[in-house]
This record gives sequence, structure tokens and C-alpha cells, in this order.
Amino acid sequence: MKKYFFYAAAAFAIASLAGCKNDNLEEETPQGPEINGEATMTLETPKDVVLDKTKPTEAALTFAWTAARELPEEYVLTYTAELNLASSKDWSAADKKELDADVLTLSYTNADLQKLLVETWKQTAGTAVELQFRVTASWTGGAEKAEPEVQTVKVKVTPYAEEGTDPEPEEPETTITITPSANNVTLEEAKDEEVALSFTWAIDTETPEGYTLTYTAELTKASDAEFAEAKKIENISADAAKAEYFTKDLQQWITEVWLVSGTAELAFRVTANYAGEGEAIEPVTAVAKVKVTTYTPAPENVELTDFTVAGATFNGAGISNVAATQAYENEALYAALQTLTTGELTIAVTDGAGRNGYLAPAEGEGAFSDGTAVPYKVMSQPFAWGFSENDENRLIINTTDKTLTIYASKNEFNKPYYVEFNYAKRETNGWTLARTCTSGNYYMRSNDSGDSWAGKPYNFTQSLADPQVLVCTDKVSFGSAKFHIKLGITISDYVIVTQGTEGDNPTTDGKANFSGRSYGFAPLKATNSIGGRDMGCPYVSGEWMSMEEGVSINSKWWTFPNDTKVDLSMVIIDLRNMRAKFVSAE
Repeated sequence: MKKYFFYAAAAFAIASLAGCKNDNLEEETPQGPEINGEATMTLETPKDVVLDKTKPTEAALTFAWTAARELPEEYVLTYTAELNLASSKDWSAADKKELDADVLTLSYTNADLQKLLVETWKQTAGTAVELQFRVTASWTGGAEKAEPEVQTVKVKVTPYAEEGTDPEPEEPETTITITPSANNVTLEEAKDEEVALSFTWAIDTETPEGYTLTYTAELTKASDAEFAEAKKIENISADAAKAEYFTKDLQQWITEVWLVSGTAELAFRVTANYAGEGEAIEPVTAVAKVKVTTYTPAPENVELTDFTVAGATFNGAGISNVAATQAYENEALYAALQTLTTGELTIAVTDGAGRNGYLAPAEGEGAFSDGTAVPYKVMSQPFAWGFSENDENRLIINTTDKTLTIYASKNEFNKPYYVEFNYAKRETNGWTLARTCTSGNYYMRSNDSGDSWAGKPYNFTQSLADPQVLVCTDKVSFGSAKFHIKLGITISDYVIVTQGTEGDNPTTDGKANFSGRSYGFAPLKATNSIGGRDMGCPYVSGEWMSMEEGVSINSKWWTFPNDTKVDLSMVIIDLRNMRAKFVSAE
């Protein structure tokens, strides 16, 4: 029996293979879970060989591989080694050998290869022949089927000419040069309808007279050595020599057909096919490999119909994570005052259960119109609202009406409340005074004898949802059960619009006269009039009550039941709608 195993060569080959994968593998077997774990067998690619007829018994070509994955003792491992012509897809004509589990090399002598090439496969002596070698690790026994591991390499072997014969002159080998548009491609979902990868190629010989040339292009995953799952483009004309692939097709083939996630190595093969009336011309092939990274599709964007907005955050050009403020005067309103630049705005919202969503127009594209409420819906994915001007904007979300309103700085809605009233001396001459109602101190006065005629100052701020709503969150406490609100008592708080007789000055006039003419707010309809002087309106905690404004309200009061003490945690004055709300302190 011929000697096929050279253990010294095996030791050297195994040492050189340790810990590395073969980048030139033509075929890999996918592995499943459990018993079919990660493949470990690798196969070294040998150098091309020219046979030497003077050394018939010496090894001319040695194949070496690493061990396949380890399985439990009940599994018996064997290797099957096959050597065949690279141009043949029929492995039944291959030279086949069965090997034990401890054999990791196989050698062929010069004489062995010469006989296979010339006698068995009828190849021409002196002409290089491309061979393919395949080793298969398979298991028997065990309760579960073990999938085999397969590795394949190619090598060129040139047989020698026998004595007394002259080798036929070798014809120039036809080759095809493939040029990919890129070696590494990253797919983009937004470019589904665009060409993401293309290949062009050129053949280095002219088409023989009397023949026509067409090409077949095939694309598959690199581990599909037989191109069994390839996507084909056939009958490409000789003048075209190009194949293009769209993003959506590559994404689908890689993730759904070839079942590869992330980055996939793809193999592109082009075959030159000749047709004519003369002797058949063998097809010519070439292969190129590229890497393609798929994208993660955006999650489905669905409407959250049962979503109740309980918080909002604005993000866009010039702003980042600006939280909306819930209005004291209306808990259904969330507002912010921000300078928005040209670009896009995203509004993220949350509900009481902690879920996240995004505001989008209920209909149409949702273009903003200054001061116009735009109905919204809540979607699972972000929506970009567009802005074309740089301006300070008031953004208001109404969770009851489900509307979004934007007010530009020039909008009338953004103007604070303005009062103008007459201050008259005891004589006929007087002044017209005015004040713009913004944040600052305003005075509340009760009928408690301990309060000054001017009242006590309390700090009010403007609501973000409405600049004509003033809110005081300081603790308000009076020793009396009757009170009303004044805009202020200090003359310097006001602007003199017109003045009376030259030389007169309202700051030096009598305080008693001024206190009776200062501007303030009181119940719209006072009840329980006593002699036309002491008129009180029952106060109800947490409810809106209508009010009136003017300079003669000192005798009109909000009153607590049973003349109890005034003790409040919040006071809200809605000047736009002329109403007030008082919240009792607990």
C-alpha cells in the first residue's frame, strides 16, 4: 500500500496552523446550538506544485488541518479527504480517502498526482491544473445528530511530460479582473432605493471569431462555496460588464435569505460564457469578495391612542432637553419659553405610567402657524417639527384639547397686562398713571387693623403658559377674614402718562387720598352690603372667581366663612380673563 502520511510534515503544519483561521476558505459549515457548536477545524492552503518525475515516491503535496470540535465520548469522529478538479462540480470522480480522528494530514507523492491528473482526469502533461481539496469531519453515534464540519482549498499542480512525448503548447490562460465599487459597504435604510454596491469587470482576451460572449453574475455569502444560494444576473452583454445591487435587496438577502446579521462577507462570481458553432469553449470564472454591513431597521412608528401626556421635553436646533413647566392656573397646560433657531424641533412626552412618546401633527405635515392651535397625536417614534425663523417662542401643550400652540415674540398674546388710571388731588388737577403688569411685588390688603393701609407685598411671577397670569406661591397669611389685592401702592411703581398743574407732584400728596384711589382687584359682585361700605364676597378654595379692577375697590372684599383667618398657599390672578383663584393652605 502506498504511503500517504508523513508525520514530520504533519507536525510542522499543525504548529503553523495553531490558533489561526484560514482567510482563503472556500466553504464553511454553519453551526447550530448545543452539540452543533462553533466550528474549530481550519485547513491550510498549500503552495502550487510542479511535479518531479525523478522523485516519484516523494511527497509532492501535503494537506494539513486542525482538529474538529470536541464532542462527548459516545460520538466517533472520522475525516473524509477528497481531491478533485476545481472545474468539476461532481465529487463522485474525486480521489477519496477515509481517515481516523487522529490523522490530521494527507500527502500525495509525485507519482500519485501524475497518475490522477493524466490517467484518471485526462489532463495535459506540462499544463498547470487547478485542483480542489475538501476535508469533511463527521460523527457517528450519540443521541443527537452532529452536523459535519467542511473546509475546502484550491491549489495548482503541473504534471510532468512522460518520456517520448512532448507537451502540447500551453495556451494563454484567460483571466477576468473584477473591480467592486467598495470593499466595505454600510447599508443605510434611508437609501433603500439606491444602488449600494456594484461590480465591473474586464476580460483579458478577445472573443474568438464566430463566438458570442455573455456573462453571468452571482452574489452570495462567502461561506456558500458552491454558490447554491446565489442571486444570479444572467445574459449580461459583453459590452455591459457590470452588475448593480440596491440597498433594499442586499438588506433582505443578507438578513432574511442568507441569515447573516451585522457584517457579512459576500462573494461575487462572474462567469464568461462563449456560444458558437465551433468547438466548445470552457467558461471562465473569477471571484471577488467584499464586506457589507446591514442596518437595524427603525422600529415601527405607531400611534399611542391611550397615551395621556403628563410631561414634555423639547429638543432641537439651539435647545437640548428643555423641560416644559406645568401651569399652576391649568394643570392641563405644559409650557416653555425658548428661542428657537431655524431647523427642527422634537417634542418627547411621558405619561403617568412612565411610557415615552412623541408629539406629531394629527393631520398633514404639521406646519406651525403663529398663534394657531395644531391638533396633535402621540407616536412611538420621533417627529421633526420644522422652523424657518429665529425667534423667542412660547410653546404650549394643551393635554385636554390635545393641541400644540406656538406664539412668536411679536404675537399679541405675549404682551403683558397694562393698566392706566387717574390719580386726582382734592383739587381738580391730577395725573394719569400707568403700569405694565409683569413679575414683581403686588400688595394684598385685609381689613385687619394690624395691616398698613398699603397692604403687604407678595412676589408674583408670570405664568409660562400666559404672560397675563400672575402666580404667587408664597404663604399668604392675614389676621382677618377679609382681603383684596392691589397692583401696588408706591407711586414710583407707576409711569406718569399725563400730569396736572405744573409743579404738582403725586409723591408728595397726602397718603390718605392716594390710598383711596390706588388701582386694585376685588370680587366682581360683592354681597352682604352693609351701608354701602363693607361689601364681601364668599371665597371658595381652588375655584375660579370673577373679579373687577379699578380705583374704588377698598370696600369690596373676599371673605372667609365664619370670619376665619386668611391662610393661603397660592394666589393666581388671571388678568386676561379677569378672574382669581385662591388655594387654602393645609
